[in-house]
Amino acid sequence: MAHLDRGLENNLAGAAMLTFMDIIDMLGGSVWVGAFTLAFVQAALGKGEEWWGFINAAYFAGSVGGGLLVLAMARAIGSNFLAAMLIGMAGYGVLTAIYALNTQPFIALILVLLMGPFAELSMINRRTLIQRSVDNDMLPKVMSVQASLLNLVFCISLLVMAALAEWLGIVNLYLLAAVLTLLALGVGLIGRRAFHNEAGTIGS
Repeated sequence: MAHLDRGLENNLAGAAMLTFMDIIDMLGGSVWVGAFTLAFVQAALGKGEEWWGFINAAYFAGSVGGGLLVLAMARAIGSNFLAAMLIGMAGYGVLTAIYALNTQPFIALILVLLMGPFAELSMINRRTLIQRSVDNDMLPKVMSVQASLLNLVFCISLLVMAALAEWLGIVNLYLLAAVLTLLALGVGLIGRRAFHNEAGTIGS
């Protein structure tokens, strides 16, 4: 019984850590809303609205392609969900920083396209870890609460990022988003022991 209690405590700690990482990452995720993207295209890339459309198309194409790639890599990932998530976050954060500093439109398209697989690798494996860290009976409640919390965080992020865009400038705003993702990565690295049992599922 004590062993089960410790296992439940570890798994709940893992779910809490994942939610905290989600919140940090979500704070910067709003920079991909259309208004910020358009401002970046005009200010940093020196292009018009047509390139805003190209960047958006590349972003969604990268996300779709990334999802398919992660599906194809499912066997290779195996039960290494934590490592895959951290690799995804690292790649996404670094590419976002490079994107912020880049001034070449075609390179920006390539960078946004490459972000998709890393973003999906992070997000899909994060969701999988949460599902495997919570008892089956509690999972619907946990996922519902988390979804509501993240939606609230996203709304707050939109307001904060809009204010920061005026103060910091659009390039620094994207750099801040990259820093937030890398900060969430750091939280995952520091708290990775909470996921030592992620390969096992409670109640399976």
